[in-house]
Amino acid sequence: MKVDPRHLLQLAEIVEAQSFSEAAARLHTSQPALSRTVSYLEKRFGMKLFDRSTKPASPTELALKLAESGRHIRAATNHAENIGGQLLSGQYGIVRVGSPSFFCDNQLSYIIADFLKLNPEIRLILSPDYVPELHSKLLDDRLDIAIAPFELIDDGLLQVSKLSDLNHQLVCRKNHPLTQEPSLTPVHLESAKWISHIHSSGLHNITKNILQSFGVNEIDVVFESGSASALLRVVQESDFLTILPIHAVEQLLDAGAIDVIDLGVEQQTISLGIITHQRRDTSPAVRNFIGFLQQAFA
Repeated sequence: MKVDPRHLLQLAEIVEAQSFSEAAARLHTSQPALSRTVSYLEKRFGMKLFDRSTKPASPTELALKLAESGRHIRAATNHAENIGGQLLSGQYGIVRVGSPSFFCDNQLSYIIADFLKLNPEIRLILSPDYVPELHSKLLDDRLDIAIAPFELIDDGLLQVSKLSDLNHQLVCRKNHPLTQEPSLTPVHLESAKWISHIHSSGLHNITKNILQSFGVNEIDVVFESGSASALLRVVQESDFLTILPIHAVEQLLDAGAIDVIDLGVEQQTISLGIITHQRRDTSPAVRNFIGFLQQAFA
């Protein structure tokens, strides 16, 4: 037997209000309209829903059971309305984010934690990857946004919102012998052991360009990795050197776990930006996260 959900909602209101007139006021309808609903249901079920010999009319066992179904419908409706409101306000949904490993493992992870504390109904999927792969994922609709050095992407289908300029420095463990050198020379760096970034990482070419600007053409690489956490751990536990963007190691610098050495060379301008597909609409949840990112960098 099919029952109109609206009738069950009305019945639940009558039972809870214990008054047809009060229920009508709550539902913004008339008392005769509710009486007609009850009469219709009584005909459909072939049983009385209210004992009218009492004042107020008392619900029968059938009325109580049907009213319970009405309450469940109301709760589900309210839940759906809440989700709809959260969806439109950007507080509900899925956000797919991609970024290079170093940014994911450090600064971005703290930003995401703060964002999810304020937006617990959002599901955020983070994909660490290199810029060429991030580019492909944006075009294939496998990512909503990428946070990466946007100079490395040249594509008319993507649009960029700049977050900050990236400054890269020589990174080493705390109290590394080279931090005591009054004047660093190319010989110092050529004699050291180095950690390198894999070739598909944008940091590989950035490191090469910075060292060449300092007069260093060859380095002794003893460890190569695409893992940000592994690379940083090796830096902290050895005398090996590497080149990293400062934004990626701010937490370790603040904690006194590593040191940086300014080589004093002019760097190619690299900027970090939010990259999206200009022909694809962003959801309210994605726009919410983008706004949070921009505020975090402001």
